[in-house]
Amino acid sequence: MPHRRFSFRMVLPVLVTVVALALAGCQFSYTSYTIDCMSLVVYGLTAKATVANFDSDFDGIADSAEFTLTATDGAGNTLIPPLPPGTFLVPVSMPFGPGDVGVPFINPPQYNPITVTVTMPSNSFLASDVLIASFIGQCPGLPAWVDGLGDGRINRFDMAAPVAVYPFTFEGGVGLRFYQIDAGGHGALILEVTPEQIAAVANPPAANTLIASTSDGAVALYRLTTGEFQMNAGSYVIVFSELDSGAAYYTPAG
Repeated sequence: MPHRRFSFRMVLPVLVTVVALALAGCQFSYTSYTIDCMSLVVYGLTAKATVANFDSDFDGIADSAEFTLTATDGAGNTLIPPLPPGTFLVPVSMPFGPGDVGVPFINPPQYNPITVTVTMPSNSFLASDVLIASFIGQCPGLPAWVDGLGDGRINRFDMAAPVAVYPFTFEGGVGLRFYQIDAGGHGALILEVTPEQIAAVANPPAANTLIASTSDGAVALYRLTTGEFQMNAGSYVIVFSELDSGAAYYTPAG
């Protein structure tokens, strides 16, 4: 079957069928799924709702299945804004599939992992929220969020650092990525240093040597005569010896 992309409003009612099938033991299946920086895609989805938890015509009898869908990145940033209750409904016993379903992210993720969940919300017909499905994936190139500044950056103890330095595995080995941190704590990639660029400078060099810098020179990486690396970002300077998130680092005197 050819791959089909649905609009945001078409996608969500389809996924609600997971709710009913999970609760009633009816058939629900998919062959695989993928998550990237822009969307979740569920392949080969087959489903049919048989449980109702929403009264769409206000006669006191539940006649539709309602669900909520959430998507967050590793830092808890919302990728799909919340919508009012009752926004996404599907009549019971309406079959779907097999088909491929895409759910686009409205806001771009900042950290890995990305988690998308489908939930049947509690209401007068359901005592508590029921988690129906959870899909977890990665956005290639984004740093992983662990807790606070323990997200894989080298300069993990500097709460107010204007730049975060992350080791990054390229095809040719380990290099570095540098993110400019704004006032809200969000990062924007401003510089990549490949393992080839690092290897092009002697270790140790005869003199402190520039490896790479941003186009305006605001952030620069050097190899020092000690063999260590030094990052200059205005008045913020750190020195480290290993391309590893657990590497020791310090701020040079003066």
